[in-house]
Amino acid sequence: MKTSETKVLIYDQGILGVALGQALAKDFKTIYYFKPWMSAFPKPHEQWIGKGIPGITRVDSYEDIKAEILADDGIFFFPDVGDGDKQSELRRAGGRVFGAGDSGELEMNRNLFKEVLK
Repeated sequence: MKTSETKVLIYDQGILGVALGQALAKDFKTIYYFKPWMSAFPKPHEQWIGKGIPGITRVDSYEDIKAEILADDGIFFFPDVGDGDKQSELRRAGGRVFGAGDSGELEMNRNLFKEVLK
């Protein structure tokens, strides 16, 4: 599949995914951007991150777009550590996933990382 025909969903925890999305938009068909905004006391500005950025389509629900990306053989891009469970689920479903997966624990637990290196 050509990149020009491929859809990408960026599942971001911060704001770095916006700049990555802009760079990817040059080569990919569609760039969807999702940043979790749900919490006990959601802040309205969290839903604005990624909106109005040329080349990026902000989505407010990961679940609403997941089936489309899987059906179109798109790419799920997780630029941050964490969400290994989501990445594993997508891989089991046949999804193409770019992300740290379960190795995020090595990033956050340096003692474990040193043990693995030994």
